[in-house]
Amino acid sequence: MRNRTSNFIMLFGTLFFTIIGVLLALVVVFLLIRLLFGVLSYIPWIIYLYVLMILLFPSVLFMSVYAIFFKRTLRYPSPIVKWISLSFFCIAFVAWIVVFTLDIRLFFQMGHTELEPYLSFNLLFLFANVAGIFLIGVMQALALPAEKDWMDKRKEKHPEEYQGL
Repeated sequence: MRNRTSNFIMLFGTLFFTIIGVLLALVVVFLLIRLLFGVLSYIPWIIYLYVLMILLFPSVLFMSVYAIFFKRTLRYPSPIVKWISLSFFCIAFVAWIVVFTLDIRLFFQMGHTELEPYLSFNLLFLFANVAGIFLIGVMQALALPAEKDWMDKRKEKHPEEYQGL
């Protein structure tokens, strides 16, 4: 059986070389990625594919968020808040479809590789969408009845324990 000192030295060596190995592996991966992106810049159609993917991202993200929130809002108990939320989600979803269609049309007509001319990257439009989602969430949260804490739930479950209080 080995003594404790040799066990600690072996443990230290294993940890040290594992950390060094992971760091070297990360450096090699980053260098390979840099090389790959350096080579991709010489292929002209890659830029257009990249811009097309960037154009798809906000539209797909917000449309999927609105679709999910629309489905969840269908089961919401308060009818007024439910209809306000559903109408907002429908209007926002249609707005994103229109903006996405106009952006894709502009991309295939003009082929802009910068993001400034595209409507889906308009800061006011993005801010309005995020603010709308936030405000609808706050409105839905405030319209729900207050949630009972653990003490109230326990009092309802075991009322005999709290008779004298």
